[in-house]
Amino acid sequence: MGLDIRTAEFLLHAKKLGADYSNVATLGHQRVMLSLSERHLMSQWLGGKEDCNQEYADFFLKALGATQFNAIDASRYEGAQIIHNLNAELPSDLHQRFSVLIDGGTLEHVFDIRTALKSCMQMVKVGGHLVICQMANNCMGHGFYQFSPEFFYCTLTPENGYRVKFMALSESDRWYEPLPPQQAGERVQARTTAETLIYVLAERISDVEPFTTSPHQSDYESNLDVVAGANGAGKSATPSGLKAFRKKLGDIKRRHVYGAFPWLSKFEENYSRYRLYRHDRLSNARRFRPIGKRLLAN
Repeated sequence: MGLDIRTAEFLLHAKKLGADYSNVATLGHQRVMLSLSERHLMSQWLGGKEDCNQEYADFFLKALGATQFNAIDASRYEGAQIIHNLNAELPSDLHQRFSVLIDGGTLEHVFDIRTALKSCMQMVKVGGHLVICQMANNCMGHGFYQFSPEFFYCTLTPENGYRVKFMALSESDRWYEPLPPQQAGERVQARTTAETLIYVLAERISDVEPFTTSPHQSDYESNLDVVAGANGAGKSATPSGLKAFRKKLGDIKRRHVYGAFPWLSKFEENYSRYRLYRHDRLSNARRFRPIGKRLLAN
């Protein structure tokens, strides 16, 4: 876990959006992972008053306003003040402890992601903020998981005591804001060509227990094959007239046209791959709002 230049920029932007770092905790003791030029840039962001040539990011959190600071880890490794394994349920004395909790790259390494995320959510005071900085794409094997925007849009919800205040994706030197799937009207998915990270600022708005019901991905939520009735019985959901017509046309094409001329299917396959490639890029304005090279300029 560490503080790179993109995470530093997001944390500064989160402060502009109302994050109160006075009583802050981090998952793991955050090391400074900056080049010399990036340390100089951070110093400029902090008004040139901070010595950025330090091993750990404590100085940066103090510059953001931290008067109380704790690092949380599964062991005393790197001098953590609070020992807790995120695979286990959260002790009651850690509930609503912090004004800001920062995950600078831990959740991806924890096997029991449901318990770990729930614990992170519970550690934040009502009115406080959860900051998540995680791998989104093109870093397979770095941890157990990579996370999608929809994962956080569907978990950090009012039903679970949270609202997403801001979310961003960073690919290379560009920032993008992923739209909520309900606003986009489709899955907010992307195929990126470089390491892509996801950053989330979520505010805790109520003291409720997270995940009393399991979240569903947006399109499954609205298109369940079985719709539960009031008495618990189910009824099959039928496709709309247009969807049924398209399905019928597709069946005819596959059975009769491609059945007689199978080589024609290659053209459709290649075209479908091209459409997916074009449609799933971060430049797709239906799913992502381009921000630019810098967050702090916005």
